[in-house]
Amino acid sequence: MNILRDILNPGWVSSAIGILGLLIALILYRASVIGARPVYQRRSLRLIGKNEQALPKDVEIRFNGQVVDRLTKNYIVLWNSGKKLLRGTDIVCEDPLRCEFAHDARILDARVVITTRPTNKFTVGWPSETAHSVIIMFDYLDPGDGAVLEILHTDRKAYPDIRGTIRGVPKGCLDWGRIQAHSTPFPLHRRRAVNTMFFAGVLALAFSIWLPESANKTFSVGFRRSLGALGLLYAALPLAYYWLVRRRYPRGLKVQELEE
Repeated sequence: MNILRDILNPGWVSSAIGILGLLIALILYRASVIGARPVYQRRSLRLIGKNEQALPKDVEIRFNGQVVDRLTKNYIVLWNSGKKLLRGTDIVCEDPLRCEFAHDARILDARVVITTRPTNKFTVGWPSETAHSVIIMFDYLDPGDGAVLEILHTDRKAYPDIRGTIRGVPKGCLDWGRIQAHSTPFPLHRRRAVNTMFFAGVLALAFSIWLPESANKTFSVGFRRSLGALGLLYAALPLAYYWLVRRRYPRGLKVQELEE
């Protein structure tokens, strides 16, 4: 207990707790004032990739009767992560909400896989004059409402750009990154390394606090503080990584295609 008291007595502990409290209060305040906030995550699967130099000119790849050089399937999960209602009428007609590909790309198919509620009236379309863009329309999105979109396209880029102007949302639709396969978020050997790092940090932190009394003369208080700080860092980094790769979209939009 004397060792624990030595570690927790210094003034930096109370200062750190105070700063942490201020940061938590700031985060909670910012979260409480968030208005409507459309965001999306994405995942892609290259179905066909043609190497024009490797294949003879008389070899063709067709999809539904159309000749294609490449074919990519996109999953776009779009939802309102804010605290206020987002109306479809807030989308500016001259700059609609859309998934935009390169001008030489073609949209072969697009559909709404699932929505949180049918009353959201999520629909997609790609007019012939803008065949490289998929227009996204909906009636309204309450906080947590959204949809999963599936798009087949021929663009060289895996993912489209989500563009459009929404009244009251100056930043537009925010990109929250790729969707991890939650069954295996990363290779097994890397997951083991991250888990080992976490447990090593926990052991180092525990050892710095509950160091045996017989070791008091061998290990100084400064050493124990350094060991505790290092252990805290090693334990925090894996937790931060797992936090970053967690499922961010609403549970109501969970589909098998995104979990594999």
